[in-house]
Amino acid sequence: MDSFTQFALGAALGGVALGPCAGRKAILCGGVCGTLPDLDIFVPFGDPVSDFACHRGISHSFFS
Repeated sequence: MDSFTQFALGAALGGVALGPCAGRKAILCGGVCGTLPDLDIFVPFGDPVSDFACHRGISHSFFS
């Protein structure tokens, strides 16, 4: 997924899960939390192949 879709999915889930009690903060927090796993693109893993292979690693899964 691209970053916008990641944010939108997190925002939707945050809004559904916490919407009535937290309001807009839930949507923003859900969007930010949905985007966090994609920030590992800024971590260098050595070479372009490792960067690509490790991108969906530890930050995307508890079991990697």
